[in-house]
Amino acid sequence: MRFYLDSNVFIYADLNQEDIGDRARSLLREVQDGKQPASTSALTFD
Repeated sequence: MRFYLDSNVFIYADLNQEDIGDRARSLLREVQDGKQPASTSALTFD
């Protein structure tokens, strides 16, 4: 299964120090390590 990462994942990973921020950072690490396929859009960062 491929996940679509919307802007909230990146915002939570950057700004939230609670559990949801930890989960967002963990997901982004898995994507970066190639363990979890995911995609996003250029509009996410616009």
